[in-house]
Amino acid sequence: MTDAPSLPDHILTAIYAHVSEEYPNECCGGVWLVGDGSDSTWEVARYTNVQDEMHARDPERYPRTARTAYLIAAKELLAINRRAEEPGQRLAILYHSHPDHAAYFSDEDVYFAAPMGEPGYPGTVYMVVSVRNGDVQGHRCFGWSDDKGQFIEQAC
Repeated sequence: MTDAPSLPDHILTAIYAHVSEEYPNECCGGVWLVGDGSDSTWEVARYTNVQDEMHARDPERYPRTARTAYLIAAKELLAINRRAEEPGQRLAILYHSHPDHAAYFSDEDVYFAAPMGEPGYPGTVYMVVSVRNGDVQGHRCFGWSDDKGQFIEQAC
């Protein structure tokens, strides 16, 4: 299973701020561990949720709005993939919010995190943040277990 990174308080505060600012829509972002070894630093990257745009273009294919779903912009996904290949860059956490719902890893979350039955970003922890009426209620994290072949809850 993925080792859960121990997040510094200022990083969790930045994630929670992003979640609150995007309410009532879902937000999405990443937490990068930059550097090698003891001099590594944490960085929060906010990603663009284009779910509303896609819903407006093709409501049959994208029936949900940003209120209940997120889709990271394609150019940002490409940038994530390029960055993850660079030395000293680790995508430690991908996070998204659940507005007015609990923090759980839904079947759809699992599908997009492991579309072929294996994680799309091996070694990355997935954080789900619950936000109600703009107030963050907490978060839960999920990492891939090779032994179980699925995501399981873990501390982060």
